[in-house]
Amino acid sequence: KAALEKSPGVPDGLFIWAAWPWGDMDMTTYTDASYLQYLDGMPYMMPVSPWFYTNLPGYNKNWLWRGDDLWYDRWQQVQFLQPEWVQIITWNDYGESTYIGPIHEDLLHHTFAENRGRASFDYALDMPHDAWRQHILPFLIDQYKTNVATVTQEAIIAWYRLTPGAACPDDGKTSGNTHTQLQLEFPPGQVSQDRIFFSALLSSSRAVTVTVGGIDLDADWTSVPAGGVGVYHGSVAYGSNTGAVVITVGSMVFTGDPITTSCNRVTGQDGKTNWNAWVGSVTGSTVNVVAPSTSNYVCIRGKGVGNFGGLCSFSCSLGYCPEGACTCTAMGPQATLPGPSTPGYGTVGYPAEGLGPSYSGLCSFSCNYGYCPPGVCGTTEYPLVIPSVSEFLPFTCTSGTGVGDLGGLCSFACNYGFCPIHSCTCTSQGPLTV
Repeated sequence: KAALEKSPGVPDGLFIWAAWPWGDMDMTTYTDASYLQYLDGMPYMMPVSPWFYTNLPGYNKNWLWRGDDLWYDRWQQVQFLQPEWVQIITWNDYGESTYIGPIHEDLLHHTFAENRGRASFDYALDMPHDAWRQHILPFLIDQYKTNVATVTQEAIIAWYRLTPGAACPDDGKTSGNTHTQLQLEFPPGQVSQDRIFFSALLSSSRAVTVTVGGIDLDADWTSVPAGGVGVYHGSVAYGSNTGAVVITVGSMVFTGDPITTSCNRVTGQDGKTNWNAWVGSVTGSTVNVVAPSTSNYVCIRGKGVGNFGGLCSFSCSLGYCPEGACTCTAMGPQATLPGPSTPGYGTVGYPAEGLGPSYSGLCSFSCNYGYCPPGVCGTTEYPLVIPSVSEFLPFTCTSGTGVGDLGGLCSFACNYGFCPIHSCTCTSQGPLTV
């Protein structure tokens, strides 16, 4: 906003670095929507990234943001929002674990060296991310750019951390979220989950099995493509199991690096957790199957925060998923809308008393088709209330305490969202105070 106001007519569009979820939440598109709405038709460059973990004392950086399902989720969001541009973050930023390019060990030295990042260990060494750019990514890009994509070779990609979050005695003093951006911080293991994440590019539906150390984890797909051709995705918790990771889809068998409790894989690790992801793949049959065109697809599944949760889940499943209030999580052909025999059909709905305009379209649509949740929507029209704080912004720390010499500092700084968990204890949460 400031850039456009400062130089009207000069910027061609805007890009934002907000490619990662907040805390222990999965990715939403609220920030993207705010940019799209403010740009009002000017080009928006949408950020896409698979992971984020950095521990570089030389640059005063030590935090992670949730990766987990992000690589799959974000491309579904791209397909729905259809921004003018997409930027993948990044090709070779080893220090932030966002790389999808090949690892060059000479560049690792420059990143982690004593006179630069001063990392205690090289957390990108032997941690390939190549599979994130191979096999499936070209298919997803074709869908985004042309609405048509072809499966020419089936493949599985999988990613996971090589040690459980609680396996190592030292979490590296890493936080989930970062106080340097006035975010509420979490223990890293509460943000980065002990799960195996997997996607497959398939020409037809097939079951998936995942084993760790020979133990079947009872995995299944959590997302399947409309029409059966395209990218399937899922994840499964591995609990206390360790050993070889094997994923089987039809005749394809993926074998990845084992999950262990070893906390000394590389020099200098010395019991610290490596919060980076290991990524691998396997290819299967060569085929030539065109996926259904997505040109007429609508949202068929979505989510929202707080009071928007039920409304977004209902309305997005029926093709109405307003980007300013909901996040679409899957697309497909338009569902059959409820008819006159549906209880409550035709109800004229409005936001409940005290709520704002973000609810208007959702209440009107949902109540009309029989879903009118009390306390959120109703049949009485009240004046709309513009909230003083965005309903879509997560809370931050608003007060805290510290021990000894940190007492006064924490008491003051935590009031304003600057509350590092390794120095202070947050005692209340709320909207950011500035």
